Amino acid sequence: MALSVALRWPFFDTVLTVDESAVAYVAYWWQLGHVLYDTIWVDRPQGIFIAYAAGMKLLGDSPEAIRLFGALYGSLTNIFVYLIAARIFGPRLGLAAALVHALLSTHPRIEGFNPNTELYMVLPSTVSAYLVLRSFPPDRPHRSGLRQTLLLVATGAAAAAAAMMKQSGVMALLFAAICVTYAHWPATSWGAARRALFGWTALATGFSLVFVPSLIHGLLTAPVDYLDAVFHFRWVGASLWAYPIGYQALQFFLSFIVVLPALAVFFAGAAWGAILGSRNRFLWTWLMISLAGVSISGDYFAHYYIHAAPPLAILFADGIRRLWERRRLAPFPLVTKLMAGLAGLSLGYMLFTYLPSSPEERLWRASPEPRYLLSR
Repeated sequence: MALSVALRWPFFDTVLTVDESAVAYVAYWWQLGHVLYDTIWVDRPQGIFIAYAAGMKLLGDSPEAIRLFGALYGSLTNIFVYLIAARIFGPRLGLAAALVHALLSTHPRIEGFNPNTELYMVLPSTVSAYLVLRSFPPDRPHRSGLRQTLLLVATGAAAAAAAMMKQSGVMALLFAAICVTYAHWPATSWGAARRALFGWTALATGFSLVFVPSLIHGLLTAPVDYLDAVFHFRWVGASLWAYPIGYQALQFFLSFIVVLPALAVFFAGAAWGAILGSRNRFLWTWLMISLAGVSISGDYFAHYYIHAAPPLAILFADGIRRLWERRRLAPFPLVTKLMAGLAGLSLGYMLFTYLPSSPEERLWRASPEPRYLLSR
């Protein structure tokens, strides 16, 4: 956790970016009595503004305070990355995965310093993944009971909290539903099908406990504007299908080039883990669903990839472990050198952004977006 905060510290004095500024602006005026989605319009659910308002109450509303609160909040995700990896592979790999996640999730090239909706969404999304993993112990995955039901309700509630930060957080619910299906597949008997249906119901119940109050709030305050902002606008104006497929393909290609220095080594490590026998269905499904979450918002901004950081960090740690165990076998020495080169590229870029400079220059090195320098 300390490492995660420390790696974000060099950006505490930089100007708030467009997304941060917008959320902070809305949260500030909401606290002063303005009506969300009416006198202040924004296309995000209430959760992200509640989180920002809490940070402002605790630490203040200066840019440094907003960044510090986001860094402290984001560092909590490392705990659940450790818990998930330790439950699957053991505590030593759990610590390694948490360390990898601290480096990956704070990487300047994917704007890890930026407490945007992705950073706030990833924590409850990861909590949801941990809870659904706890719901189906390896020694008795098909059993059900009160404990499993409560865990699944909590899983759904955590998924709803993720969706309350940003709409694409609903992918956490989809992932949990797939895990429930996996646990009872193939449903060769009515009992298995009934347990799967009961599990889906528990997830939906937990999701509703968090989401329905926010829905009621929106409908009671500014129903038309709320539905337009949170649902309609995000669907038709800011999503994967809002623009032609050619445009989205170009955006994906450009974003891939942008994030390549940061993510190449992590994807390569995960891929080598798969080549060397990593077949963990839970982690690979989680990664695929997370990448789908990156995609559904469209435009493929660099910070969207933070969504995939937790499963990618665990798969990378497992891949490196497997590669290390076979380091003396051909052609693995060559692969090891390749991985070292990619790691050097990623860490080198990170260190380059931390060189002594003005706040504006540091921000430009991390993410050369002209609109960020216009945010002041």
